Amino acid sequence: MPFSDYRTALVTGASSGIGLAVVERLAREGLKVHAVARSADALRALARRVGCISHAIDVRDIAAVTKLAQGIEADVLVNCAGVDRPKKFLQADPEDIDLLVDVNLRAILHLCRLLVPGMAERDRDHVVNITSIAGAYNFAGNSSYHATKAAVSMLTSQLRCRCGPDAQSEVGMSHIGRLPIGLGVDHDRSQPETPARPLDA
Repeated sequence: MPFSDYRTALVTGASSGIGLAVVERLAREGLKVHAVARSADALRALARRVGCISHAIDVRDIAAVTKLAQGIEADVLVNCAGVDRPKKFLQADPEDIDLLVDVNLRAILHLCRLLVPGMAERDRDHVVNITSIAGAYNFAGNSSYHATKAAVSMLTSQLRCRCGPDAQSEVGMSHIGRLPIGLGVDHDRSQPETPARPLDA
């Protein structure tokens, strides 16, 4: 589908990096963009600059995510929010494991569950999940992060199966390699590798 066929997008991890680049591109193409991130100040600045609608929400807050999803009719969903806690698995803290699962996987599961059915009914649905080569290749250490990214890759493949070859749905993922960034507690990816066309993913 060309950009002109889409009207409304929801982008997580929108205050910096890949998510920020996606928001800028979609807004430039004329979509109404709902930008989600934890940093209210960064979102306000982004909204003033590109005209997006800002939502200072932690994607771990499923009640807040549900309320947002129920209030919009999105045609495009781009899941960019992500976090990392580099540590050997046997030394991992329970809190770090829960954070990785909640941000990197659980939030995506819930957003897809909440938004994809309505998107499919309107025949204007495009989902892009930002994942990582860590979901496909084994690097030493950081097992929890690898596990969440592998799960996102499989979820995306399953969504493609649900859509089927004759469906109008477009489901894609972008496997990001190593970037000079820090995936911290803000759940936002910083410094995109390239400002890619989000709907080509």
